Amino acid sequence: MKPRQLSSSSRGPFIQRAALALLLLFSATSDAISSNTVAVIVNDGLEPLIGMRLADFVEDLEREGYSADVRTWHLAGSTPAMLRSHLQALRPGLVGAVLIGDMPIANFEHYNDHATGSYACFPCDLYYMDLDSTWSDNDGNVVFDAVSPDPCPEIWVSRMTASTFTLIAESDLVNNHLRKNRLYRHGGRPMAQRGLTFIDNDWSGNAQQYNALDAVYAVRTRIYKKTLSTVTEYMNQLRANYEWIHVAAHSSPTAHTFDGVGRVGNTNIYAADPVSAFSEFFACKVALFTERNYMAGCYAFSAHNGVNVMAATKIGSMMDWNGFYGPIASGRTVGDSFRLWFQTHSLPSAYNIAWYYGQAMLGDGTLKIGRFNLSAVVPSVRAAIVEIGVLMVQYT
Repeated sequence: MKPRQLSSSSRGPFIQRAALALLLLFSATSDAISSNTVAVIVNDGLEPLIGMRLADFVEDLEREGYSADVRTWHLAGSTPAMLRSHLQALRPGLVGAVLIGDMPIANFEHYNDHATGSYACFPCDLYYMDLDSTWSDNDGNVVFDAVSPDPCPEIWVSRMTASTFTLIAESDLVNNHLRKNRLYRHGGRPMAQRGLTFIDNDWSGNAQQYNALDAVYAVRTRIYKKTLSTVTEYMNQLRANYEWIHVAAHSSPTAHTFDGVGRVGNTNIYAADPVSAFSEFFACKVALFTERNYMAGCYAFSAHNGVNVMAATKIGSMMDWNGFYGPIASGRTVGDSFRLWFQTHSLPSAYNIAWYYGQAMLGDGTLKIGRFNLSAVVPSVRAAIVEIGVLMVQYT
């Protein structure tokens, strides 16, 4: 199935709203593609239910200098190769893609994963980020198992995937996520410019390697002592005012474990409504979006604050965080920082496949941390206060 460009005949209410927002729809031909294009690809069954919020999102992208290529996607009968081909057609101007709703899943399989003799099969969004290499299915089971030459992601990809949630309807979760996105971009929920690093016991003896978030925030909290890395302390910290949290914990798609015994489940996280806007997890499988009420989604689709989550769909996680947090600290978007980090970790070695090929980003890759977000703060400013040397804006 080919992607379908939104038209006034097929999506009248959406286009009426989008016209007010100066929404520009581009064809997939190279001569119409801006050098700063973001592909916004929306499941065609979900799009009619989120049209108003989608128009707001595209308006914000356009105002920030992006050209939004907005398409609906019919999932039935489509393949990962079709979606990747669509992204390839948007080059050379494409910088990233936001996948909203269910899309074809590019699964990758790995034998002897982590040198344990185990088999892993997992969603691999690197397939959509790397647009030049050849991805192969050598055993013919419709799962990728090899890539050559060495992949090097040219774009970032983020996703808003909520169809597996049973807590709240998919359309409600996505609409609310887009609402939070706009609120964050416009400074409507100013957050303290500080970060939290919360490290569970198994890594407390080598906690210094997890301090890369220090490059982003002058004020940060580090918790890694065995007496503090408990369920109670973690839940308390989730309710504190941090813009970014960095967490290391043994996990599954539906739970974290702290102190070897304490368990925090997906419903606990969703009910807690974490205050942080951004999260990065050294935590296995929490981004496995094919699982019901998956953990990373409970942060990303929380009621009031979560706008971006970095996590893994398999056993493994991001490491070498300096290559990720460094660009963020210099003012790059979270998506571009993800792309730059992945460029140095995408070589298809057994180690990289095991640890990094399941890395995924939930939310919107065009976002920046708050202190670089001031260019978007224009309307309804009532007052400004200075906190820790950072301008915080209050809205009426």
